[in-house]
Amino acid sequence: MAISFNRIPGNIRVPLFYAEVDPSQAGTFQQQQRALLIGQMLGTGTATADQPVQVSSLAMAQDLFGTGSMLADMVRVYRDQDSFGELWCLPVEDAAAGVAATKTLTVTGTATVSGTLTLYVAGTRVQVPVADGDP
Repeated sequence: MAISFNRIPGNIRVPLFYAEVDPSQAGTFQQQQRALLIGQMLGTGTATADQPVQVSSLAMAQDLFGTGSMLADMVRVYRDQDSFGELWCLPVEDAAAGVAATKTLTVTGTATVSGTLTLYVAGTRVQVPVADGDP
């Protein structure tokens, strides 16, 4: 399979590594690229549910969807990867009959040294100080 180049002649017979960069297809500003995130908002958010809204920053997402909401967290992760792209969000309200999940974690035994107990809950790190002798 022949590879065609724009600047390197095809009749070169000297063995060497030849490379060429063709920027003709480069440029992120030539195409309109949008992203859409769909997620739950909190009741403290100011956005209208089921209405897409353009979001330009994490602070705006926290105001629109509520700090700590699923959608605000999605915007935070997205903006870590794409800080200036066009981003649209579709907020969805929590189900009216929905009930927040709860879980109790019990650690048994007596601590033998002081330190910090680190746990991950739903991907979020939670640290609890532990003193020597704590039950």
